[in-house]
Formats: sequence, C-alpha cells, structure tokens
Amino acid sequence: MTKALLLLAAAGAGCRGERAQEAAADSSPEAAFGTAPEPAESLALSLGEGGEIWFTLAREATGEDGRSCLERGLEIRDSMGVRLVPLLYTGEVPVRIDDSTVQVHLFRDCRPDALYRVNLRTGQPGPVR
Repeated sequence: MTKALLLLAAAGAGCRGERAQEAAADSSPEAAFGTAPEPAESLALSLGEGGEIWFTLAREATGEDGRSCLERGLEIRDSMGVRLVPLLYTGEVPVRIDDSTVQVHLFRDCRPDALYRVNLRTGQPGPVR
C-alpha cells in the first residue's frame, strides 16, 4: 500500500525518479508554500558613532502597472540596542535630518506615499504634516 502511494505521488507530480527524491528531500517552508526566502538584511544608512539603520523585514508588493517590488522594514542599531521601526515599510534609503531624526517615505504598492520622520532614540515613526 505504501509503495503504491509513493509511486502515485511521483507520477502525479510529473517527476522522474531523481526529481521525486529531490522533492521529498526538500521539506523547507519555502518548498511547501512555494515562496522565496526573506532577503538578507542590509545596511541602509550609517549614522556615525556606531549607529546604523538596517533594512530587515520585507514584504512583496505589486504596483498599479503590475510590476512587483520588495518593501523593506527598518531597524535602528546602536549602543542603546536594537529598535524595530514599527509598521513602516519603504523602498528608499532614509535621509538623516539631525542627530535624533531620519526621514523616509512609507511605500504602498511600490510607490512612495506619506512622508514620516523616525525618532532614532525610540524608533517611533510619525507623519510629517
């Protein structure tokens, strides 16, 4: 019975013997759901004196023209620790305003939307009015 199920699964997947073995061996979440792994974290902005802003989280978005993009979350890393900037995904590098503030656009559907300022000490974003 088990052998019949294995043969049926391999045939149903349209795999030759070696492809069936490869498919069975890949049990990662990405393989199970057909999604790509998260992109690597990358440095977005160096603040000097050891402070940095990093692109961390990512979400895939689709623009009005149908093209896809990645919108990235931000994290502040410095001697005070690590602070995630909540609910702000962007597609651009933040711009430093002063010693305690950066400015960046919230992105929606692969386009810049509202402009936000982020407090570097707390990580909290606030809209620019």
